[in-house]
Amino acid sequence: MPTSKTYGFLNTVSTWGGGEKWHLDAAHLLHINGHNVIVYVNAGSELETRAIALNLVTRSVNLGKYSYLNPLAIRTLASQFRKDNISTLIMNLSSDMKVGAQAATRAGVERVIYRRGSAIPIKNSATNRRILGNHVHEILANSQATVETVFEKNEKIFDRDKVTVIYNPIPIPNLTSRQKSSKDSRIIIGNVGRLYKQKGQHYLIELAQKLKDESIDFVIKIAGEGVERSNIEQAINQKNLSDYVKLIGFQEDLSSFYQELDVFAMTSLWEGFGYVIAEAMSFGVPAVGFDISSNPELIKSGINGELVPMGDVSAFAEAIINIHHNRPSYSQEARRYVLENFEQSLINSQILDYIVR
Repeated sequence: MPTSKTYGFLNTVSTWGGGEKWHLDAAHLLHINGHNVIVYVNAGSELETRAIALNLVTRSVNLGKYSYLNPLAIRTLASQFRKDNISTLIMNLSSDMKVGAQAATRAGVERVIYRRGSAIPIKNSATNRRILGNHVHEILANSQATVETVFEKNEKIFDRDKVTVIYNPIPIPNLTSRQKSSKDSRIIIGNVGRLYKQKGQHYLIELAQKLKDESIDFVIKIAGEGVERSNIEQAINQKNLSDYVKLIGFQEDLSSFYQELDVFAMTSLWEGFGYVIAEAMSFGVPAVGFDISSNPELIKSGINGELVPMGDVSAFAEAIINIHHNRPSYSQEARRYVLENFEQSLINSQILDYIVR
């Protein structure tokens, strides 16, 4: 049942990404269920624009990377929390956490939650130990892999009993069967992600060369934009792979993209939660990924996809060929696994139960 409590979401990232999507979706979920919600944002940010479009109450705050060292910034934010009568505060960005948690303590906020969506280790710094130990009550992680990065540098930096894992929710498309939407006879391999080094798309170039050398009929389609685009294009041209690797840019709607794929190729060096893996699987697309980070929490080798050793492009190619020859069973299990573990209404219920207390 709705309560008189007010739930605050602090996220001052100006661009749009997974953390911002989670904050918006969670805030909107509480809002449509009758709860009081305020979203603290960077003025003019994409999160602010989208929050306003969903009729969410927003507050513009001006925070920087080192605002946690500024007593005035802390007092000002605490005053706003107190004025808004915030009872629970949820933060995502590390710099937001450092200032927001201190402000929340000053304002008497009952529950302070640090939502971790990145599988990057928390530094064992005096600042992190102080703020996490004295001002953060709970950590909400998007995977077990993310949990482990919290404690990688210092097992005692936080109380493990106060860490909860809730996976990202995945909307399930209404498909009557898993069929490629195109008539293309090639093995169509897909990848979705920003063109950044972390996403490891250079492995896709090596994969293409390997498959080409083995006379496999295939094409790799990469959806996304980023700073590595020119380097990737250069590598494609240098290896004469323009017929085999296609950069299709940012795609607003990935539904048709997923439906034409045979296999999803996850080449990231790390992921807090491989959302695009689960998204592809929801369309019945099996995945191949490196056996690292959160990938094993989504890909079950020999069932809904294949895990291969980090950087082993030969094993990656073999896995894709194996899936191609056994696609129906892999496809069925891929979709079933997402339905049973990440389906949107299931995860939304978990989020509501966790936040609303």
